[in-house]
Amino acid sequence: MDKRQLQIFRQVAISQSFTKAALELHMAQPAVSIAVKKLEEELSTRLFNRIDRRIELTAAGEKLLHRAERILVEFQQAKDELKELEALKSGQVRLDTPAMLGSYFLPEQLIAFRRAYPGINLHISAEGTQRAEQMLIDGSTDMAIVNVQQHSEQIESRYLLKEEVVLCMASDHPLANREAVDFLDIKTEPLLVYHQGYHLRQILNRLESSAAHKANIIIETDILRLMVGMVASGEGMCLCLRRLVDAEKDLVSVSFKEPQYIELGIGWKKGGYLSPANRAFIEYLIESAAEIAR
Repeated sequence: MDKRQLQIFRQVAISQSFTKAALELHMAQPAVSIAVKKLEEELSTRLFNRIDRRIELTAAGEKLLHRAERILVEFQQAKDELKELEALKSGQVRLDTPAMLGSYFLPEQLIAFRRAYPGINLHISAEGTQRAEQMLIDGSTDMAIVNVQQHSEQIESRYLLKEEVVLCMASDHPLANREAVDFLDIKTEPLLVYHQGYHLRQILNRLESSAAHKANIIIETDILRLMVGMVASGEGMCLCLRRLVDAEKDLVSVSFKEPQYIELGIGWKKGGYLSPANRAFIEYLIESAAEIAR
C-alpha cells in the first residue's frame, strides 16, 4: 500500500464512482479499477460494494478512508515542512525595533538565531513606533517591535515581553535614592527625550497631560548612546526601560509612583506574506522571550 493507491481509493470513495474518480485523477477508468482491486487484494478485504452502477464503502472501506485522510494530510505536512527546512538554508529577515530593545534585548537573541539559521541574513533598523507601523503597512519592512496594546488594526502581533518604564539618572543625582517619583517631582528637571513617535515619548506625553504641566525638555534625539552618555554625565534625566539601567553601571533607575509599563510584541502586516525565514524568526523570538520570563 502506497500513497498513490490511497489517493486513488480516497477519490473513488469521495466520487462514489470509478468513472468520476478517473476524470478527477486524470487517469483511465480501467487503471483506477485495477489500483483499487490490487489494494483490496493486498489488504485481503473488500473496500467497496458494487450495486448496479453505484458503489458504496464497506465497513472496512469506511475505516480505511478515515485512516487514508489522516495519512495523506500528514504526508503533505511532512512535504511542506521539508520544503520549509530547505528554504531556511537561505532567506532574509527585515526587522524594525526601538533602539533600547535593539541594544539591550535583541543582540543575544540575534546571535543565537544566527547560529541556528546561519544561512538567513538579518536586516535590523531602529525606528520610532509610528514610523515602524507605517513601514509595516506599506511593505517597507517585514516585521517590527510594536506596542501590543496600541497598534494599527492593519497589524497583527504576538506578545513578547512586558517592560517597566523608569526614570533614569546619574548615580549621584539628588533623586537617585528615592523609591519612586511622580511627574510633578521632576517637572523642572532637565530631560533628554526621544522624538515624537516613540513608545517612551508617548508615555511622557501622557504624564504631561495627567499633570497638566510641560516637561523641561533640553534635548530631543533618537541617538541612544548620546542620551545614555549625557545622562550618565549628569546633564539631565531620561525615561528608559529598566533593562537599560540594569546594564549600565553608571546609571540608576527610579520607578514612577504610578508604575508605567509597555507590553511589547512582534508585529507584521495583517494578511501579509511571511516567508519561512520570517516565521522561523517570529517563533524563535517568542520562545526566547518566554524562556527569559520564566
